[in-house]
Amino acid sequence: MATRSDSRARKGVKTKCAFCLRIGSGLSVYLSRGQTVPRELDQFTVLLNSVANYNLLRCPDCGTYFKKYTVTDNEIINGYVSVEIEEITEERVRELRRLEANWKRRFSRRVHSRLKSLRVDFTPLEHEVIAAYIARQQEELSIYELAQSLPREDRSELQKALDALAAKRVLKTSELQGIRHYRIL
Repeated sequence: MATRSDSRARKGVKTKCAFCLRIGSGLSVYLSRGQTVPRELDQFTVLLNSVANYNLLRCPDCGTYFKKYTVTDNEIINGYVSVEIEEITEERVRELRRLEANWKRRFSRRVHSRLKSLRVDFTPLEHEVIAAYIARQQEELSIYELAQSLPREDRSELQKALDALAAKRVLKTSELQGIRHYRIL
């Protein structure tokens, strides 16, 4: 005898796994109240880590798509931090991936057009530094973020490249709470 899920599968309707059925169309996990994100999400495939601070996930068992992001409410008395997980359609996944690719392309073009005349004088490491900004889609990075993006045994070479880019007026340096930051001009 055919089960309901068998007949749904024959009709082309996706059948959700037990975990995805349990969380339904979404889930709010209030970290500030001691709740924890379900461990099952660790097994999900990450389709996109967006520069807009969300992740697109796909369940490995049933293929259901989710958007995961963090919400921070800094209200003085009733503030909270939560992780929001909401089911999205495959069409929405494609749209968000397309938007992300367009954003990265525009950001890269904008950076390259600003540096057009200066790029010819860059060393290979200076090119890597600029590529790190483009990969992270950020116009300003701390020395720690750059060191993480460009791991080197000898960090002095990275520091020399950053100083050279600042001297060429490609990067502007600033300090925030004792941490040096570099901004693309």
